[in-house]
Amino acid sequence: MSAVAAQETSDNLTYYYNNFETSSAGNITSLGATGVGNAARTSSSVTIDASTTSPLNGSVSLRSAVPATNAISAIRWDFVGSGTSGSVDLTQNDFEWNFIYKNNSATGPDDPDAMAVGNNSWRYWLIANGYTANTMQGIYITHTGTTLSLRYRYDSNTGTGRYNELLNATMANDQQTYMIKVQRLKDGRWAIFKDVFVTGMTTAKTLVASSTSTTGSGFSSYYYSYLESTCTTAGRFQWDNFDMYTRVLQFTTTDANGTANNVTQPPYYAGESVILYGLKIISRGNFVINQLVLNTSGSGFEAYFNGSGSLYRSDDSYYSTSTDALISSVTYTGNAIQDYSVGDLISSSGNTDGSYSVPGYYFYTGTVKSQLNYGSSPTGTITVTSINTLTGNGNSSAITYTGPSSNGNTITFDDAIDWTGAYDSNWNDTRNWSPATIPTTSYAARIGVVSFYNQPTVQSSVPNVAFLILGPLKSTMSGTPSIILTIKDTYSLTVTGAITQNHNSSAGGVTTTITGTGTGTLNCSSFVVGDNTTPPTPTRSVSPTSNTTIINTTVPVFNITNSLSLNTTSSALGTYTSGLQNYSVNNATFHLNSGILTISSIATTNSSYVNMTSGGLTITNAALVDMDTGTGATTLNLTGNTPISAATGGTIDFTTGGSGTGLVNYAATSGTQTVHATNDSFIGTTPPTMITSPYQGRQPKLSTAAR
Repeated sequence: MSAVAAQETSDNLTYYYNNFETSSAGNITSLGATGVGNAARTSSSVTIDASTTSPLNGSVSLRSAVPATNAISAIRWDFVGSGTSGSVDLTQNDFEWNFIYKNNSATGPDDPDAMAVGNNSWRYWLIANGYTANTMQGIYITHTGTTLSLRYRYDSNTGTGRYNELLNATMANDQQTYMIKVQRLKDGRWAIFKDVFVTGMTTAKTLVASSTSTTGSGFSSYYYSYLESTCTTAGRFQWDNFDMYTRVLQFTTTDANGTANNVTQPPYYAGESVILYGLKIISRGNFVINQLVLNTSGSGFEAYFNGSGSLYRSDDSYYSTSTDALISSVTYTGNAIQDYSVGDLISSSGNTDGSYSVPGYYFYTGTVKSQLNYGSSPTGTITVTSINTLTGNGNSSAITYTGPSSNGNTITFDDAIDWTGAYDSNWNDTRNWSPATIPTTSYAARIGVVSFYNQPTVQSSVPNVAFLILGPLKSTMSGTPSIILTIKDTYSLTVTGAITQNHNSSAGGVTTTITGTGTGTLNCSSFVVGDNTTPPTPTRSVSPTSNTTIINTTVPVFNITNSLSLNTTSSALGTYTSGLQNYSVNNATFHLNSGILTISSIATTNSSYVNMTSGGLTITNAALVDMDTGTGATTLNLTGNTPISAATGGTIDFTTGGSGTGLVNYAATSGTQTVHATNDSFIGTTPPTMITSPYQGRQPKLSTAAR
C-alpha cells in the first residue's frame, strides 16, 4: 500500500480512497498527490475546488465555483495506474466508483452533453483517455433534470448526441445528499446503486439500475478520471469521498462454526432443530446474490434431515434466528444445500487501508429427522465441503469468488433415548425409556423432551451417557412438578459430554431439580442452563413474557469439568396491545441450594441483550448464579484461572442470606487465578460465605464483582 497523502490511500492498482479532508482551496496538489491520484486542472479556470462551507462529510468537500467567461474546466485524477504511462485493464477485474453528491438547488441540472457557460451542469468521467472538453471519448455519470444518467460517449467527434445511454434512474432535486456507486463488471455490464447519505455511510446499497448489455465494453483501459463542471451560482454542486476499487468476494469457515457463533455442535439427535453451518463473508463491493448451492460429502441429507431449512444473515458473528434476517428457504437433498432464490445483497466499500470488510455471516438452519438413517444405526456423517454455484441476477449473474478453503463442522449423529417413566422411577429399567434401551455413551439421554410420568431416580450402578438433555415438559403425574432427577446413596451418574437444560418456546418458565441422598454424585463435562430457544414474539394475541429457566441443585456431589454457562435469549421486537412494542425473554437461573459443586468456571451469556419498558412493563434479560439460599451447607470450588465471566444482565452472588453455611474455594492448582470479591451492600452477613484462596492476608469477601 502507498499512503500518498493523509486523506488518500491507494496501491496504484486495485484501490483508491480520497475523502479530501486535508485538501485546501487554491491548492490543486492537495486534491491528490504525486504518484497516485495526481490531481491536475485542465485549465487555469477554477470551476471546482475544496471548500469547508457546509461540507457533505467530514470538514472538507469539493464545491462548484462560478467560472470565468467562456471557461469550462475539470479536475483530473489517475486513481489507479499511472495515467497514459500505466493503464489498467478493466477486463481483468470488476471495478466500482463510489462518491457523495448534492445538488443545492430545487431545479434540475442542465444536460452536459455539450458543456456551455451559462448552464448548470457537471460530468464525472469515470473512464477517459484525455480531456478535450466537448469532443472527448469516455464513460461518465451525470445528473440531468430529474435523471441520473450513465453515458458512453463513443467517439471524439464534434457534435451532440454522440453517446449511448447505458443506464438511468430517477434523481430527485430535493437538496439531499446522496451516496452513489457505479459498478462495471469485467465483461462490460454496468449497475448503479444510490441511497440518501447519512453520517457514517460508506457505500450505496440500493440497486436503482442495471443492464445485461455490454455496450461500450471495448472501451476498457483505465487512464484517468475527470470531474467537470460549470455553474452560474457558487456552490450549486458538491461532491465528496471519491473511491475506486476492484470488487472482491471471499468466504471462509474460520471463526464461523464454533460455539461462540451459536452453531449447534454435533452430535445431532432425532427431532432436533439446529444451526448446522456458517460462512463468514469477506468483501469489497456490491454483490447481488441469487443462487447459492453448497456441496457436501458423506451421507445424503435424506437420511438425517428434513428436506427444507432456512438461510439467515447475521451482521455479527453470533447467530440468532430471532434477531437475524431470514433470507430464504433452502433445500437439503443428496450431497447439496440448494438455494436458487436467495435475493440478498452483500454490500461494502472495503477499508481505506485496502483491506476487505466483513459485512456479515450466512448461516443455515434445519431440523433433524425423527428417525435417523431410515431406522438403522446413525453412523453417517455430513461435511459441507465447497460452494458449487454462486450466481446473481441481472447485472451480477457472473460472480467471481474464492473460498471457503476449509470445511466447517463435520456433522455426526447419535440416537437419543427418551425418558418416559412409564413403569416406575428406576433409571436402570428399559421399560422407562423409549426406545427400550438404557442410555450409554452411544446415546443422548433426554428427560422432559417427550411426555413422561414417573420422575427418574439413579438407585443403582448405571452406564455413562454421552449427553443429557433436559426439556421443558413436566411430568403427567397429577401434582408433580417439572423434572426432578434424584441420585441416591453412593451411586453416580456420569455424562461424558454436556448437560443442557432447554428453554421453553412458549410462555412459562422451566424449573428442574437435581437432588440426591448420601454421597450421590453427578459428573459432566459442562452444564448449560438455557439453549438457543427463543420465546414467542409479542403480537396482538400474545403478550410480552419474561420466562425463567431454573436449575435447583441439592445433589451432594456435583462435578463439572469445564464451565457452567447460563444463556439468555430474546424474541424479535413485537407489537401487542394498543400498538405498544416490546420483547419476550428467556432468562436463566442456577441455585446451588446445598452440596459441593466443583467447577472450572461460570459464565453468563446473551445473544442480544434487551432491556425495554413499554406501557409500564419492563422486559429485560437476566442470568443469576447464587448459593447459600436455604438451610443447607454449600461449597463452591472454582478451579479455573479465570473462574467468572458475566455478560450484561448477569449476576453471580456468593451469599444470598440463607441460614446454612457457605464456602467459596478458589482452588486453581497452577497459574494465576483471578479472585472476585467485594463488600457490596446487598450481601447478607449471616451466614458468612467464607472465601479461601492461595493468596495470604486477603480479607474474606461476600460477593463477586462480576455483576
